[in-house]
Formats: sequence, structure tokens, C-alpha cells
Amino acid sequence: MKSAFAILARIIGMGARPTAATVAVVQAAPSPRPAPIKAAVPCPLAELVAEHARKVIFYHEDRSKISPLPPVLKNWIDSLSTQQLLDVIGSNSQALQKHIDAGLAGSTSLGPFRLPAVPPLPQRDGRGAGASGKGGKGGGPSRVSELAQILEDAGYAMSHRPRF
Repeated sequence: MKSAFAILARIIGMGARPTAATVAVVQAAPSPRPAPIKAAVPCPLAELVAEHARKVIFYHEDRSKISPLPPVLKNWIDSLSTQQLLDVIGSNSQALQKHIDAGLAGSTSLGPFRLPAVPPLPQRDGRGAGASGKGGKGGGPSRVSELAQILEDAGYAMSHRPRF
């Protein structure tokens, strides 16, 4: 059996009028399905940072219900210029989330739209990111804790809203 497209192309190519049988074959053929749209991965921290950037730029709007940022990210937002804040607002939330995660882990690379690096999280014992750890042979840098654990210890749940 020929495909519906081949039958229709043959009819159109000949200039003949389609018969009821050929129309029925074409109508019964399954229509091509569009490619499934991938669901966007939620990036709540990046969206919260972008919301705070909007709050700084568009200060006349009421944004009193925005969850507070962790101090490290608040200081980073406060250090950005107006153009960089607009770049934060306009960037892809997944790319911004990767940039934030990399910066909090100690990366100094530029982010989307050449945004400056996010400062690394301070160590739990109060030392900076370059301090050497206790024990061990080499005395290398101590490990940076997981972001979720630090946010939870600071009073933030996974929704990044303060717990009361």
C-alpha cells in the first residue's frame, strides 16, 4: 500500500481531481506529530536572583512578597551595575543557575552575558575558601558544603522561603 503522501503527490502531479477513495486514504493517514516540547527544568534560586534584580531595577513596583536572598547572593546582586542587573533579568534561568552554582563552589569564570563570578560560600568553621583544612597529610582546602545544606541551616526550605 502506498503512503498517503505518495498518493496525494501523484494526484497533484497529474493534475487529476482526487476521487472519494483517495481522499479517504489521505484523511485516514496519521498526521505527523510535532516534536515533544521539553519541560523547563525549574531553577528556583536563579529565578529568585532574577526577581531580586528586577526589584533593584524596577523599585517602584511592589515586590514585598519576595523571599529574601542568602547573604552571599544579596551582596553579589548589590555589587552589580545596572547593565549587569538587566543581564541577570534577561539571562536563561538554567544558565544563570549553573553560573550561581559554579560560583558558590569556588569558580571564578564569567557567566552568561559576561556576568562576574558569584563569590564562593564561606566555610562553616568561619574560614575563607582558601584556608587549609585540619588534619590529613597535605592540609589542603576544606570541603565546601552542599548548597542545599547551607541554605537549610540558614533557615531556607527548598522553596527558598524562610521558615518561621
